[in-house]
Amino acid sequence: MILDHRFNGPPGSANGGNACGCFAEALGLLDGVDPGRPFLLGQMTAAVPAGIPGNRRYVVHAWPTGGERREHLAAAALTDDEGRVWARAEHVWIELERP
Repeated sequence: MILDHRFNGPPGSANGGNACGCFAEALGLLDGVDPGRPFLLGQMTAAVPAGIPGNRRYVVHAWPTGGERREHLAAAALTDDEGRVWARAEHVWIELERP
């Protein structure tokens, strides 16, 4: 993905909230998660330690970290082509019961 001028935040940087949105979407595509099951994001804890430079190519990585029963834990990171981590997050997802 490229965070271009549409995602501007502080001068010369992309808005960190857009990175968090990308994390949430990527986590919904994790292997082993049934796309037909409804999930609710219970909590997201994100860290964006420095401004994310705009107009650069980024990769969103997401992976499961555990959980039990209806609670699913996952993490994500936003990296550039050199592998530098620009943002990271941890998530708690709650699988909703089907009616």
